[in-house]
Amino acid sequence: MRAVLVHRGGHRLTTPCLGIRLAGGGEWQVYAPHGFADMFSLVVRPRPGHAPQSSYEAKARRWQEQRPELTVLPWPS
Repeated sequence: MRAVLVHRGGHRLTTPCLGIRLAGGGEWQVYAPHGFADMFSLVVRPRPGHAPQSSYEAKARRWQEQRPELTVLPWPS
């Protein structure tokens, strides 16, 4: 299996900040700086300072249209 890298930070959401790869010795290496809780709970959480609020809200709205079971957290005040 080849390495899979979804994103390595700098994203407007915490959920896609996840990378998994198979290292040379057959060991899996996982990069998940925000953990897995939001991903497994289907929570979309903003990362203020990494993108404008409008970008977060547009992406989160599109995701929720595709997957209504998502919980989209509001942009912090």
